[in-house]
Amino acid sequence: MKKVLYILLLLTLPAVAQDTRFEEGNQAYDQGNYELAIEKYAAILEDGQTSAGLHYNLGNAYYRLNDVANSIYHYEKALQLEPGDPDVLNNLQFAHNMRIDEIEEATPSRLEQRWHSLLDIFTTSGWAIFSIVAMFGFALLFLLYYFNRVSWKKRVYFASSMVFLLLALTTLGLGFGKKSVIENQAYSIVFADQIEIRSEPNTRSSQVFTLHAGTKVEVLEQHQGWSKIEIGSGAQGWVQQEHLRNL
Repeated sequence: MKKVLYILLLLTLPAVAQDTRFEEGNQAYDQGNYELAIEKYAAILEDGQTSAGLHYNLGNAYYRLNDVANSIYHYEKALQLEPGDPDVLNNLQFAHNMRIDEIEEATPSRLEQRWHSLLDIFTTSGWAIFSIVAMFGFALLFLLYYFNRVSWKKRVYFASSMVFLLLALTTLGLGFGKKSVIENQAYSIVFADQIEIRSEPNTRSSQVFTLHAGTKVEVLEQHQGWSKIEIGSGAQGWVQQEHLRNL
C-alpha cells in the first residue's frame, strides 16, 4: 500500500489540503492510529468537502483495519472523482483480494471497452471545461480570421478555428456521454457480512444467491425498500436496500 499522504489532494481541493484535520489524519495514519485517521478524514467529508485524495486516504485507513466494504467504497468514490487513477486502481485491487465473493465479470465488447476508456479520460466537469476552452479558442481564431486582411493568414485562421470548433463539439458530446453513463448506471457496495439475494422483493421468495461485504453491484430498480441488483457476471436478484451503500 502506498503512503497515505496523497499529493493529488493538493491539486483537486486546496481547501481540504489546508484543513488541519487532514494533516492530523495523516499523522494518525503514520502512527498506526487508523481509527483516529478515519475520524479526522470523515469530519472533513461531513463538512461538505470532498476530493479523490480524501477518499483515497479513507480507503487506505479502512484497508489497514481489514474493513473491506468501507475500503472498497472509498476507493470507488475516489475513482469517480479521478477516473483511471493508477494508485487508486492498484489499492482497489488489494481491497478486492479481501472479498469473499469471486465474481467472474462479463467481458464487454472491444468497442465498448474503448468507448468507456475514452469517456474515463476526464470527469463530466473535465469534459465541459475542455469544451469551453476549445470554444474560446474557436472564437479567438475566428475573430483573427474576420479582421485580418492577409489572405493566407485568413485561410490559416479560418481552418484553425474550424478545428477548434470541431474539438469543442466533440468534447461537449463526450461530456454528455459521460453524464449519460453516470445517470444510467447506479452502483452500490454491499455492507452486510452476508446477504441473501431473492428472486422477488420479499423475504418469502426463493434465494437466488448470496453476497458478502465489499461486493459492487449495479442497482437496476427499487421497490418498497428493496433493490433489484445485477452483479458483474450478469446474475440478478432483489436485496433489501438497508444492506447497500450507494455510490
